[in-house]
Amino acid sequence: MCGIYFGMEEEPRNWRVIASQFDADMMVRFYREMYRVGLYFADYGGRFPAHHGFSSAHTMQDIEISLDRIETGMKRLADAHRKNERLVGRK
Repeated sequence: MCGIYFGMEEEPRNWRVIASQFDADMMVRFYREMYRVGLYFADYGGRFPAHHGFSSAHTMQDIEISLDRIETGMKRLADAHRKNERLVGRK
């Protein structure tokens, strides 16, 4: 299991720190962007940070493809952030 937590001001020591500091808006934008690049992340409606993971059913190729798509999505989010715009409706 792993988690991606945006907006953390300190190293997450426990769930309370994560829940009190994470940037829910950025998390939702990340999940939407991942969906656009063909990856599904469970978001629980953006209410709280979620855990994610890989299983033994995923091949190394699956993981490489996923990491490439995450990188693509993160670059698009970073570009949008630099331009101070949101990716809503952008293809």
